[in-house]
Amino acid sequence: MVVGKVADAHDLVGREHEAAAGRTGALTRAEYVAAPHVMISAHGTRGIVDDVLEAEDLRRHVLASTAHFAMVPLLLTRSTAVATMPRHVAEVLAAAFGLEICEPPFRLPRFTVSVLWHHMSAKNPAVMWLVRTIAEVSGHVGGVRHVPD
Repeated sequence: MVVGKVADAHDLVGREHEAAAGRTGALTRAEYVAAPHVMISAHGTRGIVDDVLEAEDLRRHVLASTAHFAMVPLLLTRSTAVATMPRHVAEVLAAAFGLEICEPPFRLPRFTVSVLWHHMSAKNPAVMWLVRTIAEVSGHVGGVRHVPD
């Protein structure tokens, strides 16, 4: 069984970078690549941004890496680094920690966030309550592809 939500576009979040000081709008590709980055990656060595940059023969300087979005503001607030993340996460973190948001200077692929559970768990009312609650909350953020019965 799968419940999935198609996540929205990615955004860039961070303190105002010196390359963009005094102006608004997205960073240029050169400014983006030159900026130090906080990478958000489950395995900590590579992210979706790196794949996109590599296709254009570009590389970014990763200052720090974390597997958790909640760690990003702590890494950004004392530096001029930037982090690229889904828009809905960027908006929450920017509002809570006084960070700036702008769109990255290139397109990033969308991705699906999914909830998986073993078919034997479908008989457990607590598990199914959690799945339905996640599906309901996800429906408020974006489109849910499958809602469990």
